Amino acid sequence: MIYKHSQNGKVLTLSMALLAVIFFILVALDPSQMWPAGIIVVVAVLIVWLFSSLNVAVDEHRFYFWFGPGVMQKNYSLKDVASCQPVSNPWWYGWGIHLTQDGWVYNVSGFKAVQIILTNGKKFRVGTDEPEKLSQVILNAKKTAK
Repeated sequence: MIYKHSQNGKVLTLSMALLAVIFFILVALDPSQMWPAGIIVVVAVLIVWLFSSLNVAVDEHRFYFWFGPGVMQKNYSLKDVASCQPVSNPWWYGWGIHLTQDGWVYNVSGFKAVQIILTNGKKFRVGTDEPEKLSQVILNAKKTAK
């Protein structure tokens, strides 16, 4: 790998931890709610495990990204990248995986991203706390991939 980096979703992790604490308190106040609260806590832990980080990697031929332990894996040939540039997402784009006017957005924290436009016209944004570095790595690797 030429480049590999992970960005942690601190807000997601903290909000799910807060949700778990709230449900533990509710169970302490009303033990009959243990099963519903337990299910919600398990789902919160699962969400954190699956989506608390966004990992990106670049090798000599491809650009990769995936959430957590390997959820929602995507990869693209560098030859298919028409352009790549650092961008700042508006606050209303939020976090997660969703479609916007700028194509699909994949992010877990912050508003910085790299916008990729493929040769077929498809565009998407991948969140990162190193947008300038990631963009430069992709562009440099693309030059040598030809």
